Amino acid sequence: MTSCAKAPQTKDAIKQAIVDYLAKRDDMMASSMDVEVVSVDFKEKEAEAVASIGPKGAPESGIKISYSLEAEGVKWVVKRKPGAAPATTADPHTAPAPSTGGGLPAGHPPVPATPGKP
Repeated sequence: MTSCAKAPQTKDAIKQAIVDYLAKRDDMMASSMDVEVVSVDFKEKEAEAVASIGPKGAPESGIKISYSLEAEGVKWVVKRKPGAAPATTADPHTAPAPSTGGGLPAGHPPVPATPGKP
């Protein structure tokens, strides 16, 4: 008799997937963050979770973020949302292209397209 191993449907398993995801990001300092899974809804091989993420020792200053996860074998992984930036960036010092949609608040001074150049 064989059994098919699958990802455990627990908050701890989801938390580990989110911690692993954050650790891969260049723009996050995952080791200095506390992650708490606030809620999770399992649907076969998919899960929707809300996590509170904030600086270690200051849980009251955390923010809540929604994650979509997918079971891959015996573990969960965070799915990348369509149109979202990849988990890692090639050059964190590269400025994004300037927005032509007037994305700055009213009264904000213009931002140069190239950092350090007016």
